[in-house]
Amino acid sequence: MNADNQTAEQKLKTIEQQLVDIITNLSFLKGRQPKISRIIALIYLHRKTTQKQLREFTGYSLGTISTNLQSLENMGIIRKTQTPQTREYTYELEGTIAQPGSRSVTNIFEYFAQQKQFLKKIKNKLAQPQLSNKKGYKEVSEFVTKMEDIAPATERVTQRLLKQLPETDRSKKHQ
Repeated sequence: MNADNQTAEQKLKTIEQQLVDIITNLSFLKGRQPKISRIIALIYLHRKTTQKQLREFTGYSLGTISTNLQSLENMGIIRKTQTPQTREYTYELEGTIAQPGSRSVTNIFEYFAQQKQFLKKIKNKLAQPQLSNKKGYKEVSEFVTKMEDIAPATERVTQRLLKQLPETDRSKKHQ
């Protein structure tokens, strides 16, 4: 693999990780535990996955993954299908990606609003002159600035994606 392909692959993995983090946070806002939220996020992104793949993505034990997948299946969020001629199962969302996504639209925009408030609060704290010479100040300040730059773009992308949902799915966000 040449350096350009490796760099592109690293960028894609970084973007995937950011998406997983966003979906995990949204799922956490719905009251789900972090591990189950991360598993949901990965199934959202990969559409179909196995327990072994989830272990590779998360680093969780197969027992933890199995327990969480069982819970998700019992809640009707995912479906388990056995691969023909093997004992391996694949897991995928029940329904379409748009259906669970559209049910979470309100939570997405609540998350964006909370994120803006949080960043504003941190920025105000960082404005205190006595903090500017503290260890880590520069890194935290740069991170908050980057997050402030990224947040509006993320919100715009989400709005564009929502416009692509069928009208029936978009109307659910107003219910």
